[in-house]
Amino acid sequence: MKVSKELFEAVMNIKINTLEIDDFDYIWIHIDRTDLSRVDSINNFFFKSKKWAIEQKYYIRSFEGKDGSGYATPEEISISGDMNFQLNADSEQQAVFDACQWILDNKGN
Repeated sequence: MKVSKELFEAVMNIKINTLEIDDFDYIWIHIDRTDLSRVDSINNFFFKSKKWAIEQKYYIRSFEGKDGSGYATPEEISISGDMNFQLNADSEQQAVFDACQWILDNKGN
């Protein structure tokens, strides 16, 4: 899974010292099915991302497709009705991360 450094910093409310990490634009999250602590960490970040979106005045409606793909729709809380787009990804988690990235890019912190 792919999460931008800026989104990771915003959701986790921390700053990553880029001098300690060599030129990266994205944090790659690899799921090792045998390492349940990693899966748990991804799920924790997934739910923290949804909570962060709410703090930005967005609700992210997401679901997993039958084939394991994911879909997410960011909806501004202050308006009624759906947004006119849906983000599609390989998994529900990635779709939510992509929706949060859209919020970050379009609304800022």
